[in-house]
Amino acid sequence: MAADLSYAFAELQAAVEEGEDEVARAILRRLKPRVKDPLSVELAASYSNVLAGRFVRDSVTAEVQVVELASGGFSVSLEFSQDLYDEVTLRPSHLFVQATARSIDLSGHQSTRSYEHIVDVSEGYVIPKGEAFSTVMVVDSPVFNEGFLAVRCKWQV
Repeated sequence: MAADLSYAFAELQAAVEEGEDEVARAILRRLKPRVKDPLSVELAASYSNVLAGRFVRDSVTAEVQVVELASGGFSVSLEFSQDLYDEVTLRPSHLFVQATARSIDLSGHQSTRSYEHIVDVSEGYVIPKGEAFSTVMVVDSPVFNEGFLAVRCKWQV
């Protein structure tokens, strides 16, 4: 790598690591015309691929959907959508689902329970353009009966 480019690559690396993708793209645009040696060309291409992947990832919106069931539990699903590409395939190895339930019973006792579950998604998700794709998370949802005055649940994926 040319010595005069090493500081620019260091700034590019810092921008990528800190999630400042627009700054990283601007550095890369100014840097690319100056890279000549094979190592610098390969390094610039690698950062370009990372930023392109992040752009695709960021084009997908994901939203947790929670529906209370008649049984007193909850059905938790994750809904994806995107409008930029014909289809986007996400291949995370797994999703970590966490539920926190806070409740107050009829005698005024407060309790907090946490539930955690890892969902295997090795097959991935195909998200077509302009259509919502929804998948039910396999979560041990808390079940509450009439013996509670207040219940608050929060799910994170």
